[in-house]
Amino acid sequence: MILILIIQDYLTQKENHIKLYRLIGIGFLSELCALPLALQLSNKGQGININRFIFLELSLAVPFFFGLVIILAIGLYHTKK
Repeated sequence: MILILIIQDYLTQKENHIKLYRLIGIGFLSELCALPLALQLSNKGQGININRFIFLELSLAVPFFFGLVIILAIGLYHTKK
């Protein structure tokens, strides 16, 4: 009985690791999508304001992240159908 629980926990951990790596990949893609926009908006003519760039990068990455999650979820839903 304990061996079955250990195997199930291992399988659950394996699935959770795969989900975590996918979320990390989506986060990386959202940062790459937000990078050019944040860079353009933080440029004030005399140079880049690094504080504004970091703020914009972090705040713009959230909508890109959710958008990518929704797009990938719809794509997975249609491929499973």
